[in-house]
Amino acid sequence: MEAAKLRLRLRMNNRLRLETQALLSKLFREHEVPVGDELLSRLILAVPDELAAEAEAVRPLGMNPPPKPPTKNTAHVRKPPPKPPTKNGGHNPPPKPPTKHGGRRDFAKNPPPKPPTKH
Repeated sequence: MEAAKLRLRLRMNNRLRLETQALLSKLFREHEVPVGDELLSRLILAVPDELAAEAEAVRPLGMNPPPKPPTKNTAHVRKPPPKPPTKNGGHNPPPKPPTKHGGRRDFAKNPPPKPPTKH
């Protein structure tokens, strides 16, 4: 009810309305938020309960309501922290091919040569 009283005072007292708009305009400029004159003149003060009731009243049929905030029972459930990035940004380099003088060799695919047998 207090928000409704404040809106009425702003409508009734032209000077209060103009000074409020001037302060809002200054605040938006200081924070580099572009707001046009028409939008600034149409801003209306409201509390969340009023906005939720308005949204329910004008919602077209068949539209789903907005998701509800988590209840107290689920608020304590914490999500695991994100995994830190790996050194290579999550990408592993391809393995090096086998070399004649050592190096990496995949023995399952490329077994070592058998020693020659003597007859």
